Amino acid sequence: MNLQLPNLLTWARVIAIPVFMGVFYLPLGLGEQERNALATLIFALAAITDWVDGWLARRWNQTTAFGAFLDPCCRQAHGLRGPGGANGCAAG
Repeated sequence: MNLQLPNLLTWARVIAIPVFMGVFYLPLGLGEQERNALATLIFALAAITDWVDGWLARRWNQTTAFGAFLDPCCRQAHGLRGPGGANGCAAG
């Protein structure tokens, strides 16, 4: 597997999935507003890195089969699908 920046950003989104779920659902001693704000921040960062990793991969000509498969699956798991929910993930 290539450890290029676009793929590392995709892996960061994979790791962010359970972190997001934990912040949103586990009792962490945070108030509801703080918990929601932190979950929103994680979600926003995932959305930003979704755009950035695709842009960098195309700009630097670093597209990989791994990224082409995992990126839409991460998008599905984070709920970052576009209109109609079409994202190309085999599992989705």
